[in-house]
Amino acid sequence: MLNWPFVLSLSVCIVSIVPAFLDHNETLHKIRTCKRSEKSGLWMRFLLLWGIPLLALISTIVSGFVSYDSDRKIAEVEARQESRGITAEQRGKLVGCLREAPKGKVVIAFGMLDGEATAYGEQIENVLTNAGFDAKAPRFPDGASFAAVLTPGAHIVVKDLQNPPVHAIAIQRCFLAAGIRMEGMAAGDSNFDSNSVHVAIGQKK
Repeated sequence: MLNWPFVLSLSVCIVSIVPAFLDHNETLHKIRTCKRSEKSGLWMRFLLLWGIPLLALISTIVSGFVSYDSDRKIAEVEARQESRGITAEQRGKLVGCLREAPKGKVVIAFGMLDGEATAYGEQIENVLTNAGFDAKAPRFPDGASFAAVLTPGAHIVVKDLQNPPVHAIAIQRCFLAAGIRMEGMAAGDSNFDSNSVHVAIGQKK
């Protein structure tokens, strides 16, 4: 998006340099040919002639970069605030892919106080259920899932990342194929069932 105030300010600064450019040679000639007592005044005029428009130009450029950086950060914040969701197209791809995948139980965990994560988790639960998985979203996640939902983003939680259940691999691959990335995460709990798969939905990154 074009920053018109910055463009206008920059244009004014550039135009203000024109008088300095036109008077440049004349002022230098006077400095070379004038009496010694007059040189200091002419040098002061020369410095003001160029100094003011150049300082204004530098200030405009700096403020323009600051404005650009501020706009970029605002856009990033707004993007993070947008709700995650599964589109109709993604849902079709996911259900088609997951129906052919090995089945197993899946626990969907999300922070109950995070409305955005809750809505997203419920969409994932619905997709998995429609694809034939035994997917449940308990009202209160257990210890391993609770720790995972504190981590921003969506994760597939298993006991051993080096030897995950086959349906965990299938879920991760199908979601990735639909454009939804879910990182693997180790449960970090010795009591976590090696066949268990939890999908933990933390706050949006």
